[in-house]
Amino acid sequence: MKKIPYIVQQGNRKVLMVNGAPFIMLAGEVHNSNSSSVEYMEQVWSRAKELGMNTLLLPVTWELIEPQEGIFDFSIVDALIQQARKREKKLGFLWFGSWKNAQCYYAPDTMLFGDFGFKVLMDTPMTERKDGVCLILKESDDTFYILGNGCMLTYFSQNQEKPYVEIFSCEEGCFEAGEWKAGRRLNGDEVTMLVFERPQLTKVRLHAFC
Repeated sequence: MKKIPYIVQQGNRKVLMVNGAPFIMLAGEVHNSNSSSVEYMEQVWSRAKELGMNTLLLPVTWELIEPQEGIFDFSIVDALIQQARKREKKLGFLWFGSWKNAQCYYAPDTMLFGDFGFKVLMDTPMTERKDGVCLILKESDDTFYILGNGCMLTYFSQNQEKPYVEIFSCEEGCFEAGEWKAGRRLNGDEVTMLVFERPQLTKVRLHAFC
């Protein structure tokens, strides 16, 4: 069985070892979206060969690996590895999780937290900004902190015995010295849909019922 690549110290320099021999990586990084399609990558491999590259750096994104919470699909990764082996090239995978270049492009658009879930909509007529951001933190089973900008959230129940859900309370606020300081309490149209047109931190408590 071949060893995984490793780095050794030789004098005053470090050397990457691949299959027991020094390896100089002549690498190129593909566009963020290219490695999401095995078919599209065929032309990329051909171009890499023309340029004399022996390695490609390929993004792998969370939304493709785990399209639904707890359901993993590594078929795109397996296919990329097979393409590289067929051409006797090396791969370096770049993990794009929830953030990349200060933007939340690569996370799944649905977030699940026990009995509740949120769907995050970035490109919506309700907001001017089309490259919004959203962070959701769970405080308890039914209470969440939501930091958003340029996005809209819908919420739903995952409890089949209590399929309906409504907002019990929603308030703006901030943290001071580690403690939540409540501000304006939101009601009516402002909580029918959670729309974040500007940077805003809210504390939301949900209620599921049948």
